[in-house]
Amino acid sequence: MAVPKQIFKWGILGSGGICNDFSLALRSVPQSSTVAVATSNSIERAQVFADRHGIPQAYNNYDALLENKEVDIVYIGTLNSSHRDLVIKSLKAGKHVLCEKPLGVNAREVQEMIDCARTEKRFLMEAMWTRFFPSMVDVRQRLRDGAIGEVTQVDADFGVNIPRSVKRLWSAECGGGGLLDLGVYPLYFASMCYSLDKVTPPTAVHANGKLAETGVDVWTSLNLDYSQKSKESKEETDFRHALVNCTMAVRTPESWVVSGTKGNIRVHNGHISDKHTMTVWGSKREMKPEVVDRHFRTELPQLSAPPTPLSYVYPGSEGLCFEAQAVQKALEAGQLECEEMSLDESLVLAKVMDEARRQMGVKFPQDA
Repeated sequence: MAVPKQIFKWGILGSGGICNDFSLALRSVPQSSTVAVATSNSIERAQVFADRHGIPQAYNNYDALLENKEVDIVYIGTLNSSHRDLVIKSLKAGKHVLCEKPLGVNAREVQEMIDCARTEKRFLMEAMWTRFFPSMVDVRQRLRDGAIGEVTQVDADFGVNIPRSVKRLWSAECGGGGLLDLGVYPLYFASMCYSLDKVTPPTAVHANGKLAETGVDVWTSLNLDYSQKSKESKEETDFRHALVNCTMAVRTPESWVVSGTKGNIRVHNGHISDKHTMTVWGSKREMKPEVVDRHFRTELPQLSAPPTPLSYVYPGSEGLCFEAQAVQKALEAGQLECEEMSLDESLVLAKVMDEARRQMGVKFPQDA
């Protein structure tokens, strides 16, 4: 007789656009069920969200949801500035946690959350959803296989024209700004390309940017040095680096390129990562490529007969299902982290963003 598979019961903290999209995406995830949603103080908003998504329980405060013994995993899709407190509360309540990026507004917060997760022996992951797209999984495997040789340069951007009406992104109190909301995507892509076997921090961070009158960064440019030095001579043995750009002032192409000694891989629609092209150069380094591989494209799942007409707020959000599947797979295997997005990497990149903000003069209240 077949053993019934475990059904993972999710609780949603928050009721904004990304929570809407995550709840919709969960419908295509086997062995999952959303059993509760909570807002910070509005039972009306919580109930509207619950009715829309067919969720049985709605709460007007987060603590009430965390007391619900049915909930196995909590998804946190609230303001950046609230992540630290909600993650720690959830972990101490015995819940596993998937928290939207950035995990914390600074490295100190991230370290506190990691320490709590490991003390409570609960799963924790930063929700870098595009890491889990089949296309990005394929990119990672090709890099591991040496398909383009040794990685030597990464170029990645993400820009969106963010209106002032999206107040949280223009607010230092909310942990806003281009770097923490948009820059995380190309930054984490660069880190992935240089951290195939172990988490590799850049050896130097050079940041430049423009601040709004509110104190947050409107645009940020990062030059990250990943070059390694010989232990014997103390001289650099390679010249690996990454160029990362983000902006809240204009839409950018989002064409991410990782270049190696034998070729390159171009990821189209970067933060969605739905397809990529690989070019391998000829042995004589001709300008004309020897092989161009355009075969890989992620097919996003479709919703299955929702009870009411629902739609995604953000492009590509169907792909949120892949990170949810990864969380459940890790928990089924008894793991408290995902190898593809480890807590150590989240901490390293939080430190990179801290240093970038320091150089630009971006300060949050949480930095005090």
